[in-house]
Amino acid sequence: MLPFANLSADPENEFFADGMTDEVINALAKVPGLRVVSRTSAFAFKGKQLDVREIGAQLNVQAVVEGSVRRSGRRLRLSAQLTNVADGYQLWSESFDRELEDVFAVQDELSRGIVSALQIRLRTSTLGSGKTAHGRSGGLHPLSQRPSFLESPQRA
Repeated sequence: MLPFANLSADPENEFFADGMTDEVINALAKVPGLRVVSRTSAFAFKGKQLDVREIGAQLNVQAVVEGSVRRSGRRLRLSAQLTNVADGYQLWSESFDRELEDVFAVQDELSRGIVSALQIRLRTSTLGSGKTAHGRSGGLHPLSQRPSFLESPQRA
């Protein structure tokens, strides 16, 4: 998980983007068998323009979740992508639009939505051989190696 980028003109939205990143990290960490990098490791890449393949090599993962947050008045759009670090291609992408009434409720709802969507995507994908482009085991392994990986999704 990489920090969500704030694409809004208001720097105040940076707090929401960082909080959203925290919530997704926490929700992903609840998925049995999924290795999720720490907040400190993820935020080391905040604001850096590095190729996702380089980031994957540094974090020793097979795929990363990244995205952006945009806000217009009370409307919020969060876009998230799952990217294979071996080749830099997106495996999944989704946008979530919400009215921003209760910040914490929106963060909880969106983080659950991202994790649910990723669970479905990961259940149907093998993500290649289970190795990164550098031959190391990654954070998202082929589900055929762990058939019970997503049998009982947890709610935050």
